[in-house]
Amino acid sequence: MFPKETDNKVLNCESTLMLKNQCAFLNNSSSILCRYYSDEVKSGIFDLPRTCVDKGIRQARERKESHVFASNHGENIDNKMSRVRYSDSKNDQRHREVTENKTVEYINRETCHSQTSMKSQSDSNANQALTKNPDENIDPQVHTENQTHPNLTDYSIENESVTVVAQDPSNELPLSELEGDWSREMSWVASQETRDVLLPPIDAAEIDVFAPELRPSFNFAAYINKSPTLQQMVKLGVDLSQWEKRREVGNFILRLDFEADMKHYITFLHDIGVPAEGLGRWLTVNPFIFREQLEDLEARVNYLEVMGFTPAQITRIVTQNPYWLLFSTVKIDHRLGFFQHTFELTGNEVRALATKQPRLITVRFSNIKQTCFSVLEEMGFTKSEMKSLLLSKPRLWLANGVSLMRRFDFAHNVMGLSHDQLLQFPHVLTSREFRLKQRHSYLKSIGRAQYNPKLPGYVSPKQLVAGDDVFFCTVVAKTSVQDFNDFLKTI
Repeated sequence: MFPKETDNKVLNCESTLMLKNQCAFLNNSSSILCRYYSDEVKSGIFDLPRTCVDKGIRQARERKESHVFASNHGENIDNKMSRVRYSDSKNDQRHREVTENKTVEYINRETCHSQTSMKSQSDSNANQALTKNPDENIDPQVHTENQTHPNLTDYSIENESVTVVAQDPSNELPLSELEGDWSREMSWVASQETRDVLLPPIDAAEIDVFAPELRPSFNFAAYINKSPTLQQMVKLGVDLSQWEKRREVGNFILRLDFEADMKHYITFLHDIGVPAEGLGRWLTVNPFIFREQLEDLEARVNYLEVMGFTPAQITRIVTQNPYWLLFSTVKIDHRLGFFQHTFELTGNEVRALATKQPRLITVRFSNIKQTCFSVLEEMGFTKSEMKSLLLSKPRLWLANGVSLMRRFDFAHNVMGLSHDQLLQFPHVLTSREFRLKQRHSYLKSIGRAQYNPKLPGYVSPKQLVAGDDVFFCTVVAKTSVQDFNDFLKTI
């Protein structure tokens, strides 16, 4: 944009100097561009439509006239502002370089456009000549001069002149090497069109050509075809979907080699009694066994043998609680001692408890202490009764304390079961609360809710919570299943 003539506005020093330099350069470049177009068109190098040439020359002349006007105007302003000191010459130089780059880019675009048009026109002329005179003997030199034009690939602007460097046609690559063999490509396309997409590939390596690289993934699906380790785990029966839900398991497992890092552990587990059909479930629960040293695992099994556990008991402990082997011998010894002192157990009772419910030994001490407090203080059992409950139903200490307290409240206060009956039938405390309420309500509706063994029509609390609905209706309630289902709809 160039400023209009004005006598009232005073321009600052920076814009005045920038305007002066831009006008001088644009005046110079416009004259070069105008002369460049006119000379090339006259010499016949460019084979452009006449309208395009006239339009380009006319635009260049208009720019030249506007630049001359702006240049004169800038000189007048310069004379008026001669008393002002000029500053910040670096910004003026930066603006001048930007203007020069824009002009060079403009000439570059025009040159490339002319080169493309020239090549297409020469190819069309050659095709017309061959079509009209197929039998005519053409001189190779004359044909080359008529059909080949220098490619304008390099130029420079120095001292208001344009240097055009022609490229040697012998350096150009053949069309077959640039675009490929057309006949071979078409034959390949035809073979792919007739081939069934459901058929397996001829070579398994062809899949790698079309498949993307393995990237970070949220599941093992992207690696299962590439990882022999995962394939062996699937053969053993491991549920990989459970591994995907756990943190750090995927990164840890994919770095292992089955033969070097995993095979010895699987052999060790099978030697201590884990059945072959149970290895998949065992490894699904505890994949971190591969982080432990094999010597440490053997030492933990030897500790159980020294403490008097039989091979059958060791097999049950390791099979039912896969996390047992992750605890060191010091921690296992400390936990067994905690149960022995808290519940006043003997050695045989400790071994029986660890064998009957191995998961209880590795539970947090805070959960064990909370359940003990509920049994003693909230339910009203004595220490000896609590010990009896522990040995008969250790699963009670694995249950949630709140739900356990609700089941005890319903069985003791609503059903009327005494502490002795609960000690005799601890299955009532392990049954689901809604199941206990439904069956007791149905027996009460038909008049058979009798849990006193000294009265007629006695119903055993163990049978009340045992079996399915068919067993309950036919054996306990003495009614049909349809009547029981109709009653449940009224609750």
